[in-house]
Amino acid sequence: NFGILANSKYAYTIGTSSAFYIELSVNAADVGGLDPFLVGFRKNAANNGTYTAYTDFASIGARATTAADVVVISTDLNNAGEVYTNTTDAWTDGQTKTFKVLVSAAGVVTYTINGAAPTATAAFTFDAGDVVVPFIHHVFGATTPGAINWVSLKIGYQ
Repeated sequence: NFGILANSKYAYTIGTSSAFYIELSVNAADVGGLDPFLVGFRKNAANNGTYTAYTDFASIGARATTAADVVVISTDLNNAGEVYTNTTDAWTDGQTKTFKVLVSAAGVVTYTINGAAPTATAAFTFDAGDVVVPFIHHVFGATTPGAINWVSLKIGYQ
């Protein structure tokens, strides 16, 4: 938990804070068993075990029910409903992927996978004044993903 208080070290205010990011390198023994595994930013709110309960978020990772063994982008703006984008970029079992979610000072979100833009992406912009915090969410699907190893984690200003 990186803090849910507006004055947390890892709380960023859209339109006030400089551009920021989260970067996580991770591998999973069975990517198809991740349902979901997401890393990104969400609007500041009390912690919730169900990420879809957050009103605003932008994240990247895996969601087997959207597309097994493929990187997926997941977003929700103003509680309008989750949108899942299949990037078509494969995530092979046991392979380490580095996911980066970048947010501009104006709230525009972009993503990278191993330093490159996804093949297919999703346009997303947080609202001005929103306070957002980093989050990582992972749940086992019907298939157990085996070992999930976080290799490195970085959070900060761009």
